[in-house]
Amino acid sequence: MILQVALIAVVSIFSPLIGLIISIPYFAKKILPENPNIASIQSKKSHSTPIILLEIFTVSLLVLFVIKILSWQRGLEVWVSVGLASVIFALILQKLKNYEFAILYAALPGFVFISIKNLFFFNSIKEQLEQSQQLLLENIEKMFSPEMLENMMPTVIKVQNIFLNGNAAILMFGIILGLLIGALILSTKLEWLRWNFDSVNFPFYLQIAIAIGLILFIFKLRIISYNLLVICGFFYLIQGYSLLYFFMKRTFRRSYFLGIVLLIIPFLNYYLLIIISIFGLLDTWIHFRKYALAEGD
Repeated sequence: MILQVALIAVVSIFSPLIGLIISIPYFAKKILPENPNIASIQSKKSHSTPIILLEIFTVSLLVLFVIKILSWQRGLEVWVSVGLASVIFALILQKLKNYEFAILYAALPGFVFISIKNLFFFNSIKEQLEQSQQLLLENIEKMFSPEMLENMMPTVIKVQNIFLNGNAAILMFGIILGLLIGALILSTKLEWLRWNFDSVNFPFYLQIAIAIGLILFIFKLRIISYNLLVICGFFYLIQGYSLLYFFMKRTFRRSYFLGIVLLIIPFLNYYLLIIISIFGLLDTWIHFRKYALAEGD
């Protein structure tokens, strides 16, 4: 177990997304009982395992910090977004038997960390992006003519502003995506706790965050508002895709290939993803699946 967790920690410093995809199934399999009928027998083990896993993950990051492979800021970010998130995911799933709640609660520490990071270290983030931009421009200068470089500058500046002002949403997207993929992989391994992706329904109180985002927009705190609304949009995009998958599975029972193609197409168009997210939001009010099941095919 020590070697596996240490390896997950090493992978996570290079890519928290891949680290989450690996750690979610591994941590959950260690924490959750293999058979719910003997959960009471395994209760002592289940209480100690999350602490042991997090301790090994923490020590692994500390060793990497001591040998100067990563900075303390990066180490703390990985600890929160991968190690702590994986343990919280497994514990919530064990308690509530609900993947949506587990994903939501596991993403919360990362959201808090990223918010604090932007609140107190925004200038540091800006400096890092400026350094990255400088390196990018130096490489571009070697590949393109000065005239072409001048034409590209507005686009480069626009992309830099997006990464700077939307860094919270971008980082949260990686965390939420990692939790989603990890949960889907875990679901295939747990016979007694499958996740029916066609029935995803995030808790209603997630809309409180949307209301806060809209209030912040009214008070002209636009950057905070945009990031908060986009982060909420990721969750409703998952729910919207669940809704789309539900209807595709019912409509294209004899042509799985066509159904898969139609599920992939929205990724090619930004506006289609927004529409799917809106339907995911509306689904918490209208319950489209219930109407479909009531009316038949």
